[in-house]
Amino acid sequence: MKSPYAPIVGMQVAIAEQWLEMAMSMFKWYSGALDPRPDLAKPARGHRAAYAWWW
Repeated sequence: MKSPYAPIVGMQVAIAEQWLEMAMSMFKWYSGALDPRPDLAKPARGHRAAYAWWW
């Protein structure tokens, strides 16, 4: 006999996976947008006010 809770647990696992995937993509986007290191055209230390949180 199948457990009646399997579909409920499966739905909760799917929702948790989607939420985690969304949270990780937001973290990746924010860390990419706020990271001053990729901008090598101008030194970040020259613009101290913009990057004060980093140093």
